[in-house]
Amino acid sequence: MLVYLVLMTSCMMVVIGRPRPKEDVPVVIRNCTVVINGVTRPSVAPSSCKNYFSDSDCASVFAISADIQRENAIETNDYKVNGMCYSPVGDVIGIRCRSMCGLCCEPPPGKKSI
Repeated sequence: MLVYLVLMTSCMMVVIGRPRPKEDVPVVIRNCTVVINGVTRPSVAPSSCKNYFSDSDCASVFAISADIQRENAIETNDYKVNGMCYSPVGDVIGIRCRSMCGLCCEPPPGKKSI
């Protein structure tokens, strides 16, 4: 229910044109990282895991721009995710949007790490 409310609130903000929350900006990835030559990258490629929620639901909360996606493809750039991944909302549903938040090193919801 909480997830539904969060997603609905995010969608309503887009529809009625409210400004994006302060956290809804690209930030350098903080979890599941490896630093190579001073560049922070995901330790596991975000494309290698799936979101627990639908990609469109995850994108409604954690989307990044096409420009940031292009920058992320360049291995010599720090990898960025939506700042909402590290907000209270992200604490609750970020792991269910593992690919969007770069949390592929974390077990999916309901699974324990080995």
